[in-house]
Amino acid sequence: MIFLVLVAIVAIIVITLNMIDNSNLEKIENHFKDKNCKNIVYSKGSYKGICNDQVMEIDNDFEVNLKDDKKVIKLKDIKK
Repeated sequence: MIFLVLVAIVAIIVITLNMIDNSNLEKIENHFKDKNCKNIVYSKGSYKGICNDQVMEIDNDFEVNLKDDKKVIKLKDIKK
């Protein structure tokens, strides 16, 4: 009986974390669409996309703050 309770608790935690992650993903995707970004890639815990003349990187955390938690690199500043 204790085993079933533990399995139920773990299942609830996994489902909750999955729901949080999906809502963050929608926020990030909508932000990239609003900025007309292309070539969006998920790698090492963050999303990267090419937006007009810059590369934008947004970390996928439990709380996504699109104003403060993004890194922007201008394409003209990238050296070969």
